[in-house]
Amino acid sequence: LSVGANAVTLSQANTFSGDLTVTGGVVTVSGAQSLARAGLQTVGLTSTVGGVLVQGNIVKTSSGGANINVTGSETVRVLNAAVNSGGGSITLWGNAPGGDNTTGANVGTAWGIEINGATAELNSGAGNISIVGKGATDTSGQHGIVFWAGATIQSTTGSITLVGRGGAGTGSDARGIIIDNGSIQTQSGAISLTGWGGAISANGHGIELASATIAASAGANLTLNGTGNNGGLGLNIMAASSLNAGSGSLSLTSNNGLNIGSTVLTAGGPTTLSGDAGAITATNASNQLTGTVILTNSAGNVSLTNAGATALGTSSVTGNLTLISGGNLTQVNPLTVGGTSSFTANGGSIAMTNAENSFAGAITLANGGNNAISVLGTGGLPVGNVTGG
Repeated sequence: LSVGANAVTLSQANTFSGDLTVTGGVVTVSGAQSLARAGLQTVGLTSTVGGVLVQGNIVKTSSGGANINVTGSETVRVLNAAVNSGGGSITLWGNAPGGDNTTGANVGTAWGIEINGATAELNSGAGNISIVGKGATDTSGQHGIVFWAGATIQSTTGSITLVGRGGAGTGSDARGIIIDNGSIQTQSGAISLTGWGGAISANGHGIELASATIAASAGANLTLNGTGNNGGLGLNIMAASSLNAGSGSLSLTSNNGLNIGSTVLTAGGPTTLSGDAGAITATNASNQLTGTVILTNSAGNVSLTNAGATALGTSSVTGNLTLISGGNLTQVNPLTVGGTSSFTANGGSIAMTNAENSFAGAITLANGGNNAISVLGTGGLPVGNVTGG
């Protein structure tokens, strides 16, 4: 179809067996399943009625890039398809209203957004990418966004934003965002993920990662903010992943614990790990946190391992604190610990010398070399075992 700069409207439930190329203005698609087994090459794509199933490529045809908008009033699925805006923005918006969405006017599953397959790719060049998904109600597994099976999302200088909310219902395991064997990458664009677990019977994790790679290679802010529901964690990492902010800042926030485990964290700028009412565990020996590290929670223990020197910012830990640093362990702001404290600086010095430090429990210190150890704080200092120094 070639209509110059005019708009194109496809209002019926069309089905195309091959790629559909449209040269013209914004294209509006309003029929349920109207892009089943089809690609769309055009300036824009909008579906306002029914779900959208994209199984062919969506590629811009105008020079200089064009915005691509895929909006479904029900589920939006991109299955082994490439969506390339050539520098324009890409927006996906899906809202699964209820049921399993497998028949009739609904397309796909109970998930709001699904990006699936090793050849599934969103690539905006320098444009921004925004993905918003809400899971269905009254069914188990009603995730907001599912991004998996080798799929990729990438931009160069544009930002990438994912917002997912699990649906409410009587089932379990409704995640806001799931990334399972998927990759999100920019060069210098910011990356932000915000997820809310569903209001369900159990395990409503806000954000769940498994073998995921999220990276801003040239340096940018990388932010994950998760809210768990009914026993779910705000951020739950099931299998080792990689979170790399390059020279930028890294912020991981959860309402009830950060289960980071063996995932590798990299940030040249400040790192903030906030577990609110839960424990924080980030113990991979390959973590590279060269900027100031801030640790906060209101319940549970905190454990952090860093490959290089570690500098603490203003931090408050309700339970026990365990810090293992591959170099010098220092601080730039006060530290409050409600339980015991264990500080290890492998081959480096320990200088916890802010006079406003507060340690409620025993302090254990080790540095494995002929390096200085010094600790200051308010009140008494309940120092326990000291090794090295």
